Amino acid sequence: MKVILAITLTSTLISNCNSNHSTIIAKEYLQNADSIVQKDREKQLFFKEDGNRYLANIKYYSSNELLSIRGSLLDRNYGCNFSFFSKGGLSDFKYNLGDNERNSYNIKFKNGSYSEEGIPLVDFWRSECDTMNCADILFSYFPRRNVNAQYSTDGINYYSLKIEKSNLLPFVMKGRLMTSKKLQSIFFIIDVSNSIINLPGIAPSRRCYDTLVIR
Repeated sequence: MKVILAITLTSTLISNCNSNHSTIIAKEYLQNADSIVQKDREKQLFFKEDGNRYLANIKYYSSNELLSIRGSLLDRNYGCNFSFFSKGGLSDFKYNLGDNERNSYNIKFKNGSYSEEGIPLVDFWRSECDTMNCADILFSYFPRRNVNAQYSTDGINYYSLKIEKSNLLPFVMKGRLMTSKKLQSIFFIIDVSNSIINLPGIAPSRRCYDTLVIR
């Protein structure tokens, strides 16, 4: 009973003390949307880039208390998803890859603090650049705003990857790499820093390693 009570009190404290979580996160969407449709306890935000369109739904407990933010691309749940406590603290964050069971990055609140699963390299998209094949590498800049990445095709020699903010996907940065049929793997070193919001249990900076298998 004492443990359950302690967890409940801590959860309430987090949601009350960090009521600006939802405000800061929603601001990123509202400032960058191409258009906004207001509905009862809901806002639909549309983002456009290179002929693609992304939809983000912001739902509210009440007129000024956010419940959740969900994104969709090509009519599928995709991108950053946020859930909030009633007072505005972050309850859960997921980067969804097209259905509710596939998440490449997750931050969740439990037992008084937050834990982090996965890494900021959340996805890659194949595309064509003139006569070459390309891979667009996607990085989440939530919960840390600064993202720097190095890549290697041999695991020995690393080069800086030029990345920029996506106009289509909120809280996402992207970098483009040329690929070939002979290339099987790309190795990454990713450094992230500068926390957007204070999340107890989440370090303000982190170095990650990943290998992207090209098929």
